[in-house]
Amino acid sequence: QLNRARLALVAGALGALAVAGCDRVKNQLLQPQNPGLVDPSAVASATASLALRVGALGRFKQVLSSGEGTWQSSGDIADEFQNSDFDQTRINLDMRIVDPNTSDMWGYNGVTQSRGYIRDAIASMKQYNPDSTSMIGELYAELGFFEMTLADNYCNGIPLGHTIDGVITYGAPLTDAQVYDSASAPLDTALAYSAKGTDTYKIGRSHV
Repeated sequence: QLNRARLALVAGALGALAVAGCDRVKNQLLQPQNPGLVDPSAVASATASLALRVGALGRFKQVLSSGEGTWQSSGDIADEFQNSDFDQTRINLDMRIVDPNTSDMWGYNGVTQSRGYIRDAIASMKQYNPDSTSMIGELYAELGFFEMTLADNYCNGIPLGHTIDGVITYGAPLTDAQVYDSASAPLDTALAYSAKGTDTYKIGRSHV
């Protein structure tokens, strides 16, 4: 009976320790892991720079698709597409009606915001992955593509704004010819980077 009592005490102690240990692990697992705001230091590395590049390249969808892409909107207004929809935004596009109450019915915000993502990715890649010249060249090619898209699809008076260190500069309204001229600069830079590429990533056939 004495041995049984000792065994019971030992078992009870072990059980208490196990419960305490489980509670500690459970509390750790249930604690929120959300880091809050992502500060600039989180993207200040070579790995984070590559992630910014991938995100910037993904912005092609702002033109090609993403539900109401710029190419679709321009196709509606130019009668490349025939509208048989009940959505008032598309009806207005098809009838060449500008509705000030419709948020960005022309897709300009998405395209010009994408330019900002690309500019940030270029700056980061040049700082943290300067030897990835072909990848940097691809980003410059994408920047030129977006600016050509603006010139292709919008009338004269296009601002090529940008944000640097949180300061927004909207820029002066430019003619289509001026925007095409602006687009030629990043395209030339893309070719230059691709020509001196030391990494194995090539962009020449696919983008430039």
